[in-house]
Amino acid sequence: MPETVRPIQSAIAVSNLLIDKNQTDQSELTPLKLQKILYFAQGWHLAYFDYPLFEDPVEVWKCGSMIVSTYSGLSPSDKTDVITKMIEGPIVQDGIYSIGIPKIKFPDNNI
Repeated sequence: MPETVRPIQSAIAVSNLLIDKNQTDQSELTPLKLQKILYFAQGWHLAYFDYPLFEDPVEVWKCGSMIVSTYSGLSPSDKTDVITKMIEGPIVQDGIYSIGIPKIKFPDNNI
């Protein structure tokens, strides 16, 4: 049976999925909550699938674990309040880099 190739996401793409879900649910997603969810999602994904959910490193800060790419991508007002808009970051498509709103890449076989 051929092995399924699953893409490793960027932490910004995972964050944007959570932000989009948050806007639908109309709950209060703060930067600290987002960082905690990302940390636990990475841990669960590693334990369950044996490879990381996202490629970005997790750092230890005074307030807890932090993924710098997502934190630095937030607007100044979103760093202290509820996150209201998606995070911009690098996008690679057909070998071309650009800045935009990274989205989750799902595998073709829907697994």
